[in-house]
Amino acid sequence: MKQLFSKENVIAIDDWNVLEFVFILSLRSYITTCVYLVDLKVIVWVDDCCCLVYFCDKTQEDFVRTICTTEGLYLYAKGE
Repeated sequence: MKQLFSKENVIAIDDWNVLEFVFILSLRSYITTCVYLVDLKVIVWVDDCCCLVYFCDKTQEDFVRTICTTEGLYLYAKGE
């Protein structure tokens, strides 16, 4: 399997303003952003038209689905 990222490319962001700016750049297709939500064990790839979500722990699906529907987003299983 090809390694997509090296440790040099991985950064931790604690400042909400910086994180918001990174998401804006991702949604406008300037950069590709992969977010790992450690507590939820969820990985999110942010793109211009959609976000890919990978659940490391299947029990978090209902929680993430609730967040999505609250924000007016849709959560589809792969292949739907």
